[in-house]
Amino acid sequence: ISEIRAKFQDLEWEQRTRLMDAARAEPYDLSEDTVRWSFPSEEQMANRNWYPPVRPFEFNRVILRVSKGKNDYINASKMKITPGYRKWNDDYIASQAPKDSTVAHFWNMIRFDGNKAGFDPIIIMLTSSSERNREDRECYFPTSTTEIFESTDDSGVGYRVFAEPEAKEYQNEHYTWRNLNLVTTVLDDDVPVEPTVTKSKVTHVHFHGWPDSGVPEGGARENLLKLIRTARDLGTPTVVHCTAGVSRTGVYIALDSILAYFDKYQFLDVRDDEDPVVDVVRDLRRQRMMMVQSEQQFAFLYDVLREVWWKKEGEGRIVE
Repeated sequence: ISEIRAKFQDLEWEQRTRLMDAARAEPYDLSEDTVRWSFPSEEQMANRNWYPPVRPFEFNRVILRVSKGKNDYINASKMKITPGYRKWNDDYIASQAPKDSTVAHFWNMIRFDGNKAGFDPIIIMLTSSSERNREDRECYFPTSTTEIFESTDDSGVGYRVFAEPEAKEYQNEHYTWRNLNLVTTVLDDDVPVEPTVTKSKVTHVHFHGWPDSGVPEGGARENLLKLIRTARDLGTPTVVHCTAGVSRTGVYIALDSILAYFDKYQFLDVRDDEDPVVDVVRDLRRQRMMMVQSEQQFAFLYDVLREVWWKKEGEGRIVE
């Protein structure tokens, strides 16, 4: 435990130093590191964040498709995973949950950044149904085949979301899998998008087995790993969100990345001087602050990795 704690504290110190350096930089300082760790302006972010301290870096934030002069900010980051830890690259968006005032912004992101190269996106929602203000985190998608969800963003782009009429949702104790349709209508000629009306499919998965505080255990942990592998096998762009888009979101992306590596390679392929957990979490934090936010979540990654190792390579061995 003390070794894991020391590794987490090192990651915390790296992050603190990185953010302090960016905060102390003068306006004329255009060094690579300063520019990389800069944030959007306070004016852009006003009233659009759940938690003001949690912000995306400017260099990899999602930029909304809006008409000229409109605010293109959403609290979401495009993520690239360390080569070798996942079989493809640049297929994640880490996002905060939509606020009531940013629902249309969220669907703008799904339509124009989640739908890549002809692949329909999948949304992984990690907020629990028992959280405070849960309605604010669950009001952006339909929950039945008779419900239609409509919203319009600041540029006059309309979003109409409804469930596949003939598709049956899959549900178990810990998550619900839905197939949705998204119809986008561009009402303003200044929005740089063609064609003006599009229809796309979106998979939405609500994992509700993550406790408000803590990490999934028992059956919830098993279903989380099942979900990660099932979603990965789709090979589609993945948008992951919790509330702030850093804690549970970071754990999910880190687990997906690490497990993808060990599903392909043997644990013995890792060199003695390597630590996949540290490597992936460091990589994530260099792209979005606070990813895998707590020491408990960091230790959870090792617990899962130990469990996966035992099932894959440890069972049947004689331990003297």
